[in-house]
Amino acid sequence: MDPRASSVTVQSYVKGRLETRADVAPRTLVNVKGRIDNHFPPFFGTMRIDQVRPTQVRSWVAGLVANGMAWQLD
Repeated sequence: MDPRASSVTVQSYVKGRLETRADVAPRTLVNVKGRIDNHFPPFFGTMRIDQVRPTQVRSWVAGLVANGMAWQLD
């Protein structure tokens, strides 16, 4: 982990990452941004990148799967 990244929030990181994507069609980008806006903030809030643990990500994905918003991979 880059020590400078410790103060970056999950939302800021994802937003910056999406803004630099040149390989995604404009309509797809709108779709992805909408999904992120709807599903990231309720779970990750203003959590910093260095605070995110694998167990939290698994819990978030499990919630999406339970609500029919994601598929569980075997």
